[in-house]
Amino acid sequence: MRKQRILIGKAREECFDSINSDPPKYTSGLWCNRTWDGIACWTDTHASSTATQICPSYIIGFNKFEYASRRCTETGEWFRSPKTNKSWTDYSRCITPVDTVLAQNHIHNILGLTNFGYVVSLISLLVAIVIMVFCRRFHYKSNVLHINLFLAFSCRSLFSVLRQNLFTYGFAMSIDFQKKGDKVIFKDGPHWECRLLFTLFVYGLCASQVWILVEGFYLQMLIHKTLFTQQRSVKFYIIFGWCFPFTFLIPWIFARIYYDNTLCWSVNTHWSYLWIIRGPITLTIIINFLFFLDNIRVLRERTRARGNSRTFRKLAKFTVMLVPLFGVPNLLFMMLPPELNVAVDVPFLYVSMLYSSFQGLILSLLFCFLHEQVNI
Repeated sequence: MRKQRILIGKAREECFDSINSDPPKYTSGLWCNRTWDGIACWTDTHASSTATQICPSYIIGFNKFEYASRRCTETGEWFRSPKTNKSWTDYSRCITPVDTVLAQNHIHNILGLTNFGYVVSLISLLVAIVIMVFCRRFHYKSNVLHINLFLAFSCRSLFSVLRQNLFTYGFAMSIDFQKKGDKVIFKDGPHWECRLLFTLFVYGLCASQVWILVEGFYLQMLIHKTLFTQQRSVKFYIIFGWCFPFTFLIPWIFARIYYDNTLCWSVNTHWSYLWIIRGPITLTIIINFLFFLDNIRVLRERTRARGNSRTFRKLAKFTVMLVPLFGVPNLLFMMLPPELNVAVDVPFLYVSMLYSSFQGLILSLLFCFLHEQVNI
């Protein structure tokens, strides 16, 4: 405790030195004055905005990978707690439960494996695209869709790798932070570079999920041999696969700009806006799972009609191929609870992140490199 008081006292002295010596940050309009809140130092902040900074590293037990926030109201005064009527700083993210601290010991390993998985997936997908474009025996309708599926997962892998390696603390790029002693403060400004990168990352995630839906829908139509499949050209599927994600990506961008314009949009202060993205993705996963069950039912009935072991083995191989195509594991990973129980959820987190990062490799193996072995 004595060491903690010394560290806080040192930070307090540095804060008041900065308050007294630094020139005013703004010269017009309303803003909240710089202040010391008893734990951290806060700079001048525009009215109707939220100041954020990385949780102070000198506070024992604080999570340095999270951030604290302090709201400046529209009147140019710091937000006051209704209970105490005193200015209030939100340190809730900095205070981490013991189980979560233990779980965070695994985060470094998980991020390293995930980064490696996305790099391997990106390389394998690009090689598969080259093979399928230049090899004539791959030039038919379903493989055109496979190529677009590979492109979508290539975008997802590329932007995931860029985000993981360019974002500091997982929140923003290094150019978006300003370091003052032990403090890391998020600079004022549009921060369009990091927000553009994160938006591209979200688009890659959405496009990959929509293209899984496109593949699932196309296979559903093929198995049932509908007139729709025969009449629609591949252009219809391509336009839908690349354009449909914008129907919920654009509303999410507007929601972030006007209602939750925090950091580089990689963290959420209003979780309800996250469902603008999560809702449609969840719906595509559920629809694909229903397609998967129906296709297995139809193929099983046809196998019974033929009644031979060779056909059954082909069905088993085809079922294995359908699992990643329809994103079946994603339905299980959706059940990962927000509150971690180390004994159960950390292994679950390993599996889900590894599957997500290596999914591109799995798809390229099944639909390109092992193509002849899985035909039915």
